[in-house]
Amino acid sequence: MTTSKKEFNASLKKAKDWDGISRPSNDAYTESWNRIFGGKTEKEEERLKKLKASPVYKEYRDRQNAMARDRYKARKEEKKTEDHGKGVTICKAKDCNNSLYGWTSSKNKEYCVDCV
Repeated sequence: MTTSKKEFNASLKKAKDWDGISRPSNDAYTESWNRIFGGKTEKEEERLKKLKASPVYKEYRDRQNAMARDRYKARKEEKKTEDHGKGVTICKAKDCNNSLYGWTSSKNKEYCVDCV
């Protein structure tokens, strides 16, 4: 189906007027949003409250938090010992702190071009 030039220009004007952030504030939008995302029934909310109050849920949540803390600590330790490059990444000369990336000497790979 083709549209006329007038209809196409009208649709472009509508698109330009819309800021991309704001939402229509009519009742149809609110009802649709509640139907899709919100509006838990009282029965569901009561069930959720009981679940969160139970000791089993608290134990589960505490266990999940402990596992997350352990993973965080392990990753932090791993980062301390992690080598971010292949071999030496800084020139071995005493007074030089040049990076070897793209500046490595062809004679000795442990030194930069300036130091050899």
